Amino acid sequence: MHASTLAAPTVAHGVRAKSQYADRLRQASLRVTDQRVSLLAMLGTCAQPVTIEQIHELMGDAACDLVTIYRTVSAFEKAGIVYRSGFSDRGAALYTVASGQARRYPVVRRDSATVEHLDEASAGELQAAIDGVMQRLKSRGYGNLDYIVEFFVHEARS
Repeated sequence: MHASTLAAPTVAHGVRAKSQYADRLRQASLRVTDQRVSLLAMLGTCAQPVTIEQIHELMGDAACDLVTIYRTVSAFEKAGIVYRSGFSDRGAALYTVASGQARRYPVVRRDSATVEHLDEASAGELQAAIDGVMQRLKSRGYGNLDYIVEFFVHEARS
């Protein structure tokens, strides 16, 4: 498993990267603004899922107010650009950029800021099972399906 902790974005936001994020917004039929491109670019560099409050902290007050971040992330989620990948130990939703690659599943350590990710083989098995359930639900007439899978590690206390 790969452990990650919240840190400032790790990759510089070059012109090329921002252009790709702007294209992604256009493909999702979302309005392209500097604020949205910057927010998406910042999310794309986060090593682990983040809460809205963490996004706000990383973006800075001058860049974007908290309400705008909530609305923007909600629009991104509806468009399939980001997804909820679980909940923090305080119950806040964690968001991850949908990269088009295999979905990552967080393993949350209670009472810690550490989030690990399920190993690739286990994530593949889990995704296959979820795909089967989603197909069955769709065949029963359900649409607009989404899901959250979380694993919690409760440390044994002496």
